[in-house]
Amino acid sequence: MRPIAFALLACTFAAAPASAQIYSGAQVSRASAPPIRDNPRTDPVTRRIETGVGADLLQIRSDIRDGRNSGQLSRREARALRREGHAIAGLEQRFRDGGLSASELAELRTRVALLRDDMIAARSGSRD
Repeated sequence: MRPIAFALLACTFAAAPASAQIYSGAQVSRASAPPIRDNPRTDPVTRRIETGVGADLLQIRSDIRDGRNSGQLSRREARALRREGHAIAGLEQRFRDGGLSASELAELRTRVALLRDDMIAARSGSRD
Protein backbone atom coordinates (compact mmCIF):
# COMPACT_ATOMS: atom_id res chain seq x y z
CA MET A 1 0.00 0.00 0.00
CA ARG A 2 2.79 2.39 0.90
CA PRO A 3 4.61 2.02 -2.45
CA ILE A 4 1.40 2.78 -4.36
CA ALA A 5 0.70 5.87 -2.27
CA PHE A 6 4.28 7.04 -2.76
CA ALA A 7 4.02 6.51 -6.52
CA LEU A 8 0.78 8.52 -6.70
CA LEU A 9 2.30 11.28 -4.61
CA ALA A 10 5.38 11.39 -6.85
CA CYS A 11 3.21 11.60 -9.99
CA THR A 12 1.26 14.49 -8.47
CA PHE A 13 4.42 16.49 -7.78
CA ALA A 14 5.90 15.66 -11.18
CA ALA A 15 2.80 16.95 -12.98
CA ALA A 16 2.56 20.17 -10.94
CA PRO A 17 5.34 22.09 -12.76
CA ALA A 18 3.85 21.27 -16.16
CA SER A 19 0.41 22.49 -15.13
CA ALA A 20 1.87 25.69 -13.68
CA GLN A 21 3.37 26.77 -16.99
CA ILE A 22 1.77 29.62 -18.90
CA TYR A 23 0.54 28.90 -22.40
CA SER A 24 1.79 31.61 -24.76
CA GLY A 25 -0.17 30.62 -27.84
CA ALA A 26 0.71 28.58 -30.86
CA GLN A 27 4.38 28.03 -31.46
CA VAL A 28 5.82 28.68 -34.89
CA SER A 29 7.93 25.85 -36.20
CA ARG A 30 11.43 27.24 -36.65
CA ALA A 31 13.07 24.02 -37.79
CA SER A 32 13.18 25.01 -41.45
CA ALA A 33 12.06 27.71 -43.81
CA PRO A 34 8.52 27.44 -45.12
CA PRO A 35 8.32 25.85 -48.55
CA ILE A 36 7.84 28.12 -51.54
CA ARG A 37 4.56 27.33 -53.23
CA ASP A 38 3.41 27.90 -56.78
CA ASN A 39 0.17 29.73 -55.97
CA PRO A 40 1.01 33.38 -55.17
CA ARG A 41 -2.46 34.09 -53.81
CA THR A 42 -2.19 31.55 -50.99
CA ASP A 43 1.57 31.61 -50.47
CA PRO A 44 2.47 33.31 -47.14
CA VAL A 45 5.95 34.16 -48.43
CA THR A 46 4.49 36.06 -51.39
CA ARG A 47 2.07 37.88 -49.13
CA ARG A 48 4.98 38.93 -46.89
CA ILE A 49 6.77 40.35 -49.92
CA GLU A 50 3.79 42.59 -50.62
CA THR A 51 4.30 44.41 -47.31
CA GLY A 52 7.99 44.99 -47.96
CA VAL A 53 9.12 43.24 -44.77
CA GLY A 54 8.96 39.79 -46.36
CA ALA A 55 11.44 40.71 -49.08
CA ASP A 56 13.89 41.86 -46.42
CA LEU A 57 13.40 38.64 -44.46
CA LEU A 58 14.00 36.54 -47.57
CA GLN A 59 17.19 38.50 -48.30
CA ILE A 60 18.40 38.10 -44.71
CA ARG A 61 17.63 34.37 -44.86
CA SER A 62 19.72 34.14 -48.04
CA ASP A 63 22.56 36.12 -46.42
CA ILE A 64 22.49 33.83 -43.38
CA ARG A 65 22.72 30.79 -45.67
CA ASP A 66 25.62 32.36 -47.57
CA GLY A 67 27.39 33.23 -44.31
CA ARG A 68 26.97 29.71 -43.02
CA ASN A 69 28.21 28.17 -46.29
CA SER A 70 31.26 30.46 -46.39
CA GLY A 71 32.16 29.77 -42.76
CA GLN A 72 31.52 33.35 -41.61
CA LEU A 73 28.74 32.16 -39.31
CA SER A 74 28.84 29.26 -36.92
CA ARG A 75 25.94 26.83 -36.77
CA ARG A 76 24.83 28.36 -33.48
CA GLU A 77 24.91 31.92 -34.86
CA ALA A 78 23.02 30.96 -38.01
CA ARG A 79 20.40 29.10 -35.97
CA ALA A 80 19.87 32.07 -33.65
CA LEU A 81 19.54 34.47 -36.58
CA ARG A 82 17.11 32.15 -38.39
CA ARG A 83 15.08 31.76 -35.21
CA GLU A 84 14.76 35.53 -34.89
CA GLY A 85 13.74 35.79 -38.55
CA HIS A 86 11.02 33.20 -38.05
CA ALA A 87 9.82 35.05 -34.95
CA ILE A 88 9.52 38.27 -36.97
CA ALA A 89 7.61 36.43 -39.72
CA GLY A 90 5.24 34.98 -37.12
CA LEU A 91 4.73 38.39 -35.55
CA GLU A 92 3.96 39.85 -38.96
CA GLN A 93 1.40 37.12 -39.57
CA ARG A 94 -0.31 37.82 -36.24
CA PHE A 95 -0.31 41.55 -36.95
CA ARG A 96 -1.72 41.05 -40.43
CA ASP A 97 -4.57 38.86 -39.15
CA GLY A 98 -6.10 41.94 -37.52
CA GLY A 99 -4.95 44.36 -40.20
CA LEU A 100 -1.46 45.84 -40.32
CA SER A 101 -1.35 49.34 -38.79
CA ALA A 102 1.39 51.91 -39.33
CA SER A 103 2.82 51.34 -35.85
CA GLU A 104 2.88 47.57 -36.35
CA LEU A 105 4.65 47.99 -39.69
CA ALA A 106 7.18 50.31 -38.01
CA GLU A 107 7.75 47.66 -35.30
CA LEU A 108 8.36 44.99 -37.94
CA ARG A 109 10.75 47.18 -39.90
CA THR A 110 12.69 48.00 -36.73
CA ARG A 111 13.00 44.32 -35.85
CA VAL A 112 14.13 43.48 -39.38
CA ALA A 113 16.74 46.27 -39.27
CA LEU A 114 18.07 44.95 -35.95
CA LEU A 115 18.20 41.41 -37.32
CA ARG A 116 20.08 42.64 -40.39
CA ASP A 117 22.55 44.52 -38.15
CA ASP A 118 23.08 41.40 -36.00
CA MET A 119 23.65 39.29 -39.11
CA ILE A 120 26.14 41.76 -40.58
CA ALA A 121 28.01 42.02 -37.27
CA ALA A 122 28.17 38.23 -36.92
CA ARG A 123 29.41 37.78 -40.50
CA SER A 124 32.02 40.52 -40.23
CA GLY A 125 33.39 39.12 -36.97
CA SER A 126 32.62 42.20 -34.85
CA ARG A 127 30.69 40.26 -32.23
CA ASP A 128 30.00 41.66 -28.77
